[in-house]
Amino acid sequence: MNLSEFGIENMKRLKFCLLAECNKMETLIDGEMHDERNEDDQSESDAGSAEHVLESLEYLSSYYMKNLWSIWRGPNRCGCMSRLKFLALHACPQLRHIFSHTLIENFVNLEEIIVEDCPQVTGLVSHASVKPKM
Repeated sequence: MNLSEFGIENMKRLKFCLLAECNKMETLIDGEMHDERNEDDQSESDAGSAEHVLESLEYLSSYYMKNLWSIWRGPNRCGCMSRLKFLALHACPQLRHIFSHTLIENFVNLEEIIVEDCPQVTGLVSHASVKPKM
């Protein structure tokens, strides 16, 4: 259903991610799922890794994801995807918004966004009250 099922701690050094035809995937990262796991068996190293989810990721591309409706679900993480430079979303018919209003602050290195054949996308940010400085 999402990349979180593989264990975010296993993706600390992941730089490139290409997802294609994962038709059951609804969201790429489920921050709420990660929080629930950490409540049960949280150690100091787990807490540190929770704050920097996919911090090394530079390239993210998704193709033909028929049930994908969000990139991120759950609370914002400091440093999450902060090195992302390239984001491409192709043929994701259920996707509505690319960024949440809290997560967009992390995308300081983003250089290119491609959104193609995603007919439900109505905006890049999912909340109207984005801070003016952004």
